[in-house]
Amino acid sequence: MDFTAVAHDLRSPLHVMLGHMQLLAAEQLTDTGRHRLEILEAQVQRMMRLLERWDGHAAVSASRTVDMATLIGNLLGELAPLLSGHGIEVTVNIEGTLSPVRGDADSLYRALLNIAINAAESITGAGTIAIGGRMTRPPVADRAPMVHIEVADTGSGIPADLLPHVFERGFTTKPPGESHGLGLDICREIVEMHAGRIHLASAPGAGTTVHLFLPAAAAPDLAATAPPDRA
Repeated sequence: MDFTAVAHDLRSPLHVMLGHMQLLAAEQLTDTGRHRLEILEAQVQRMMRLLERWDGHAAVSASRTVDMATLIGNLLGELAPLLSGHGIEVTVNIEGTLSPVRGDADSLYRALLNIAINAAESITGAGTIAIGGRMTRPPVADRAPMVHIEVADTGSGIPADLLPHVFERGFTTKPPGESHGLGLDICREIVEMHAGRIHLASAPGAGTTVHLFLPAAAAPDLAATAPPDRA
């Protein structure tokens, strides 16, 4: 079955889910319940937009810009309440002002969400996921500044012999049946479609840090002040 057929089959239940959420919104809810319902509705709408625009090979539009600080803030608001119940704290540290990035907000959100979920699944018991963002300047002088996003966890880490394979489709360090091994490969595709790059640093017992570098849409005032790319 091709993607078009799959997308068609998925849209129907998503429309039904969205309809029932909108009906539920008319009922009496606590403030917490209404906030969680808004998160669910936003996620369903994001899935529907992805089905309409994303087939795994769609070109990224250069006419739209993405506010990465806002995107990270949305991710924190939606993910932190879920992970806190498992003893995992999510923190965010944005250094200075991040330049906008040209591309698709839903796709970039999907990449960060996949990375954050992988980070959470690597943590046994209590732990921390730290999301950072800053502007950085590539070592090559004539290159434009980059938005550098990093997601660091206190999880189990990845052995050195497995690191070269983490972005391969189907690769996973999880037991059979617990993962399809698609997350990091999808993240790599999304980042590369935005003319960026992704890599990670990890060691057993020392956690994992995933680095994303995305070209700034326009930041002439930051180009001179952004520190060199050292990651």
